[in-house]
Amino acid sequence: MITTIRVPPQPQEVEKDGKKGIILAPPRIGLLQQGAIIPVRIAHPEILNKAPGADKTRFDKIVQVNAVIDTGAFTSVITIETAKELDLIQTGWQQTSTVLSDDKRPVYFAALMFPWGPAMHTKVISCALRGNIRCLLGRDVLSNWNFIYNGKEGFFTICD
Repeated sequence: MITTIRVPPQPQEVEKDGKKGIILAPPRIGLLQQGAIIPVRIAHPEILNKAPGADKTRFDKIVQVNAVIDTGAFTSVITIETAKELDLIQTGWQQTSTVLSDDKRPVYFAALMFPWGPAMHTKVISCALRGNIRCLLGRDVLSNWNFIYNGKEGFFTICD
C-alpha cells in the first residue's frame, strides 16, 4: 500500500517594518520544522491474539498517538507513560545513546498499528520524548517500508 502524507501550510508569525503578522509558510517549512509525523495506534501485543468476541482483559486498551519517523534511531521508542498506560511487560534492558544521555533503558514488546495495514509486533524502548510526540519510529520499523522524504515539496511517502 502506498500512503502519501502532505504537510499543510503552517501559520508563522513574521515581522516587517515593525508590524507583526501571520503568514502561511509553505509545506516544506512545516515538514522541516515538525518532521515526518504519522498517527499510530499502540497496544499490548496480546490484544492481537484474542479471538473476536472474547472477554475483555487488561490488555484491551489501544492508544492512538503521534509518531515521528527518525531515520537516525535504530530502535523505536515510546514514552514511559504509554508503556504504563498499556500495561506492557518489560522484557529487558538496552543500552541507548541519545543526544542527552547514554544509559540503559527498559525494553518492551508492543503492537504498532498503522492506518494502512496490519499490525507490526516489535521491540520498543521506553524513554522521555518532547512535545506531543509519544512514539518515535526507528529503522527497525522503517526496514519494512520504502520511505520517501520529499522536503522540497513538503510531503513524504510510505510504501508498505
